[in-house]
Amino acid sequence: MFINDLPSIFDNTVDILLFADDAKMFSTIYSPSDALNLQANLDKFVIWTHQNRSSLNINICNVVTFSRIDNPISFDYNIDNYSITRTTSIRDLGIVIDYNLSFTTHINTITKKSFKMLGFINRNTVNFKNINALKTLFFALVRSHLDVWINSLVT
Repeated sequence: MFINDLPSIFDNTVDILLFADDAKMFSTIYSPSDALNLQANLDKFVIWTHQNRSSLNINICNVVTFSRIDNPISFDYNIDNYSITRTTSIRDLGIVIDYNLSFTTHINTITKKSFKMLGFINRNTVNFKNINALKTLFFALVRSHLDVWINSLVT
């Protein structure tokens, strides 16, 4: 299977991003005919997978409509006659992106994870006397999740 050949099967209205065994198809949808065109390209993708003796895991396929308007065009996409799950946010390379392109969901996810780790440290280190050990745990388990954003705040 030559995944690098995959983009050549789609028409010029559809883009695809490839990373390892992951593919993301996207297109700008202005009208129902644009949605039908994206579905036609999804069908080409399915044919390509069959021809290359591959398969898609429909359970991890999702549709997200990224838009800042109140009522974007919604279309029920499918792969091999199985409906693709529509979701309001998606996680990609550790970043959660929601339908209106804000980072609120991502920030809430990181905050929740950090507080859980802080609670874990508090519950399990009641008898710790060594401040350096506590600092090491904090930096490794809590701050490491928060430091990802530090550089973006500085620049």
